[in-house]
This record gives sequence, C-alpha cells and structure tokens, in this order.
Amino acid sequence: MVIPAKFLSYDLNHFSPSQANIPLDQYVYKYLYCSQEERRAFKTSAKMHAGNQVGYGIEKWLTLGEEYRPKTMSTFLTSDPKETEQHQQNAQGFQETLLNVYRGLKEIGVNDDIDKRFEQYVSGEFDGVHIPVIGRTDIETKRFVVELKTKWRVRGAMKKDGTRSYSRSRVPEKPDINHLKQLAFYHTFKPKVKSFLLYVCEREENGYKIFDIEEHDPKQLMHEFRQKLIVKQNVAMCEDPRSFVEPDFSHYGWNIGDEYLNKAKEYYGFTKKN
Repeated sequence: MVIPAKFLSYDLNHFSPSQANIPLDQYVYKYLYCSQEERRAFKTSAKMHAGNQVGYGIEKWLTLGEEYRPKTMSTFLTSDPKETEQHQQNAQGFQETLLNVYRGLKEIGVNDDIDKRFEQYVSGEFDGVHIPVIGRTDIETKRFVVELKTKWRVRGAMKKDGTRSYSRSRVPEKPDINHLKQLAFYHTFKPKVKSFLLYVCEREENGYKIFDIEEHDPKQLMHEFRQKLIVKQNVAMCEDPRSFVEPDFSHYGWNIGDEYLNKAKEYYGFTKKN
C-alpha cells in the first residue's frame, strides 16, 4: 500500500480504531494539526489511568501468578483537584474491579489458556481507504480476543459536611456502539477466534458483563467503521480540513487541558479567552 503524500505531510501512515471512532472535529485538530508529541502532552484523566492500571494488573496476575496480583494502583499525578479526588475514589475500587476482570475472563475461558498475550498489534486494510488501520488488542489467546472496558465511580453533589458524594458505576445493559466497532475490527482481522467485549466495575454483584460480537452484526459494524474512515480520509485530503468541520467543544473528548483546548478554539476561529 502506497501512503498518499498528504498523509505523510501530517506524519501519519495509518488509522487506528480510536481515530475512526472519534468525532471529526477532534480528529482534524488532534491528528491533522497537532504532532504526536503534542498529543502525548494532552491532559489525561484519573479514570483512564485507573483503566490502564487494571490492564497492567490483570496481565501480571494471569502471566506471573496470584502472588503478583497488585494490591494497589500507582499514583496519578495531576494538578487538577477534581482528578485527584477521582483518583482517590478509583483507588478504593481498584481491588474489586481487578477481581471482576479476573472473574469475567474466567467465564469467557481466557484464564485456562496457556498462550495469553496482551497489547498485540492487529493490522487491516479496507477498500477505498488509502492507509492501513492498526490497533492493539487488550487480551488475546489462540481462542479469544477480549476488549476490556472499566467503569469507575461517578462524581456527585457536595454533601453537608463539605465532602463530595460519589456513586458506584454499573456495567451497561447495552454495549457502546464505538466499543463494538473497535472489537469488530479485531474480529474481522482475526476471524478464527471468538471476540468479546468485557465491561467491568467494582460492584460485588453484577460487577461485569460480557458481550459477544457475533450477536451484534460485525459486518454492519465494519461497514460503518469503513465509512467513518472514508470521511476522515476525504477531509484530510482537502486543502483546509477545518473548513468542513463544525466543532463541538462541549464533548468530553475535548478534555485535553486548557492549553490545547484554547489552541483548538483558535484553530477553529474562536476568540481566545482572556
């Protein structure tokens, strides 16, 4: 596959499932304007950190044994007091969340497999899409691919004693469409395995839920996935991609830090706040 010069000018040589799924306005700014170094400097969240810690934790547990099961997660460094507070809440639910991941994977059958692997690359090509798509599976064996999604406590109202209330999250009754598309991509290019979406929270009862991609029309999901790539590709090939975009800064995906958010608003022609 020959990468178009326009993509090389953006220092891009592939799409990813996350690029396919994010809104167009965010894609244009994050990938067609910002460099990889800038994207790495975007603000991250305590929930994202906690999800990563669970991923590292289950890898140690399943590959090294029960004695290597982490008891705590590493500290999340941030200057945002809301994120610090969220991290403290996440830490309280870490052990039960990790345990529910173990339970969910055991029900699927992953725990019994001897060839467990983590963060494995998957590459695929689509008709009409001029660059490949590359993603990484969370957990896989010769029999299974599992995409893991964690749910953490939700910030609530301030209590009379001056502390913040938090409620425990629940696993969803229906899977997120973007999560299904991500899993469908792995399933399409690893067709000999069963593919599951595993949602996990800290609740002792109903703390995890499993969805089989075969029950959610993976072919249709891949059609929609490809269409999203085509749109982003067409916009990227334009002289000024932002002229085809109406930004929505109320979306949670713009929680990338004030510095880069202000730059994004300037990029799209919004007046910078004093």
